[in-house]
Amino acid sequence: MPSAEMPGFASAYRESVANALTLIGRQRLVDICRRSGATRSDEHLLSLQYLGHEISINLERCEFFDSDQELSSADRLIILHYLAGAGPVCTEGSLITFKELAGGLVYYPSFEKRAISPLLAVFGEEASGLAEAGHRLGAVETGQGDFGIQIPVLPKISVNLALWQADGELPASGTYYFADSIGAYLPTEDVAVLCQSITGRLTGCL
Repeated sequence: MPSAEMPGFASAYRESVANALTLIGRQRLVDICRRSGATRSDEHLLSLQYLGHEISINLERCEFFDSDQELSSADRLIILHYLAGAGPVCTEGSLITFKELAGGLVYYPSFEKRAISPLLAVFGEEASGLAEAGHRLGAVETGQGDFGIQIPVLPKISVNLALWQADGELPASGTYYFADSIGAYLPTEDVAVLCQSITGRLTGCL
């Protein structure tokens, strides 16, 4: 997925939205709700949780409603892709890193720059500050790293984040973790953009 500042983003975004809506339109809403965990309010309106907020979507008009925050174009496309492609309910197995996703090694340099480095700049010296930031997204603490949280993203997707503080000898580091079922719901590009969006919210940039 092109980033918003790249030339051609608007046309690529419109095409991606149109493709997602076409896929959604080929499915019964009852099946989409069953697989994705969304709820149906009326003939065209669905609701679901996204990063701790209740989002309503009018699929006929492709309108998104969230009283608490403005969703970016990337957020909206992630939600549409999730609704369009959510596979059968998968049993969560082991956690994997971004590099273990399909094509993750290719995307990783950009992923590290956009999703990891900004976190380390803010929390690398005091990882516990991640707790307060994560609370706004409904996160709970985990035992990963020097400090770790699990963030509920969508009804069938959660993301873990672990940070290791700089200790004088080693620089700070951080890793996002995902259930190995995440590929059934989102392509790797969307996972990268999702983590960038999470990072922006945690660091106060979004």
